[in-house]
Amino acid sequence: MNENAKYNIIKKLVESNGKKQRAAVQINCTVRHINRMIKGYKKHGKAFFIHGNRGRKPVHALDDSTKHTIVDLYRTKYKDTNLTHFSELLEEFEGIKVSSNTIRSILLQEFILSPKAKRTSKEALHTKLKICKNLQSQKSKLELFKVLFLLSKMPILGVRDVPTLEKCFRWMLLFTLGLVEKKVSSI
Repeated sequence: MNENAKYNIIKKLVESNGKKQRAAVQINCTVRHINRMIKGYKKHGKAFFIHGNRGRKPVHALDDSTKHTIVDLYRTKYKDTNLTHFSELLEEFEGIKVSSNTIRSILLQEFILSPKAKRTSKEALHTKLKICKNLQSQKSKLELFKVLFLLSKMPILGVRDVPTLEKCFRWMLLFTLGLVEKKVSSI
C-alpha cells in the first residue's frame, strides 16, 4: 500500500480517536501493527512511514559501467551469439558473471534482441520502438493533450459530460501515438 495512504489513515485515526480494527482492515494488517504505526507516528511523524531503502540502489544491482561493458561486448566481440552462450563467454573470458535473464533485460533496454528471438518478441520490440519514436517526435502535442485532459476534469469549465471528454482524449492520444490509423467520428 502507498506510504502516503497509510500515513493519512493513521493520522486520521489518531486525530479522531477512531477504531483501530477499521484502520487495520483498510491497511490490511493487524491491530498490533496499527499500534506500532501509531507509536511511530507520534514519535517521528510522517518520516516513520517512509521506507529506509527509498532512493538507494540495491546492493546486488549491477553498476552502469558493467551494463555498458556488456552491451559493448555484445555489439562488437560476441555479436551473433545467443544469450545463454554469451553469458557463458562473459564468465569464461571477461570475468563477468551474469545470468542470461539479466543479460536479456540489459540488452532489451538498448533495443537489442537475441538472434533466436521469436516473432512475438520481435513484434513487441518493433511496437515499443514505434511508440518511443512517435513520443519523441510529437512530445509537444502529447503535452498539449495532457493539459487539455487536466482542464477537462476541472469543474470550473462547467463540463458536465466528463466521460465523453475522457474518451475523446484517449482517442486523440492513440491517434497521436500512431496506434490508431484514422480518427473515429462516432465519439
